Amino acid sequence: MTTTYEAIAKTKAGDPVSIATTDANSIEEARKNLSTILWATGCEDAIVRPAAGGKIERGEAEPVVGIPALPDTDNQKHQSYLDWRNNFLTVARFAEDYGITFGEASRLIDEGRVIHEARAGKSFTVIAVSSNTNSFGLKSIILVAEDGEAWEILKSAYSDPLPKPGDTIKRAGGVFATGCECPRRLSDSSPAVAKKIIADAKRK
Repeated sequence: MTTTYEAIAKTKAGDPVSIATTDANSIEEARKNLSTILWATGCEDAIVRPAAGGKIERGEAEPVVGIPALPDTDNQKHQSYLDWRNNFLTVARFAEDYGITFGEASRLIDEGRVIHEARAGKSFTVIAVSSNTNSFGLKSIILVAEDGEAWEILKSAYSDPLPKPGDTIKRAGGVFATGCECPRRLSDSSPAVAKKIIADAKRK
């Protein structure tokens, strides 16, 4: 059974507009069908999704009927974050399923993550501890959470006990419970990769 799909872009004013439609058996087929027109109009990054019910608006400033609003309450953002953490491998797929842009999805995940941590705290797993110290006698400790958030913290080599791979460290209100120096945010991984890294660290 075929479905009508639409390609959604944004005007310079930021309004979402439907720029083309196609009938296809899957979203992959729809993207292929629409690829030429998206390239020709400079809208290669447009979202392709099942067409909203009712009339599909077109025009330089007319919003598309049925475009979902971004979650705006703390509870909605929190639930969206939990959905991302538990059910998605990439931000791109999360954005596609929510019918929003990659940038909007990234902001939504970050805002939901902050709300989640404020409510429940956050657990990080130690995945690596440097064998050497820096000139101040501090060891580098790499922490990763299940959602992929990663940090480097520094801790004295003479700390008792010194965290080891597989240990869990909580963070609440932006403060790591272990007591540390110079926390530095690292590039995040996907939740799937993070869970594998954490499992490997706990087996060491």
